[in-house]
Amino acid sequence: MPNDLNEAEKLQRWGSYVEVLRYFVNHGKHVILVLQAPELPKPIVRLLLSEPNPLTQIKGVNRSWWDERTKYVTERLNQIPQEVTVIDSTKLFCDDFNCFIARDGVAYYFDDNHISVAGAQLIVDEIFKKF
Repeated sequence: MPNDLNEAEKLQRWGSYVEVLRYFVNHGKHVILVLQAPELPKPIVRLLLSEPNPLTQIKGVNRSWWDERTKYVTERLNQIPQEVTVIDSTKLFCDDFNCFIARDGVAYYFDDNHISVAGAQLIVDEIFKKF
């Protein structure tokens, strides 16, 4: 868990992460960094089956919780090389108050830890908008 790391470990991991991105950029690669999709508050099966109307929006975590959870990374995005295209999936899966695991009968997650093809399509569409 990221919250279980001490500050020195966080800084070391973050520095390594940035260096990997810089390495690819310095070697002529076009780098697209997709930030993590919001976590799920419980197993996806429980979330999907607990909703009486599967065609509604099914909420995941609160947006404020997710923003706090990802704060370490989002506060350091300015350290990412400018040549890297950053896609913030939070903007795709969340509104101002909630993050969603499904909308209009389409599930954005395949299981508890992976986005579905529909979730990936949201990200792909955002990548194409950038180019």
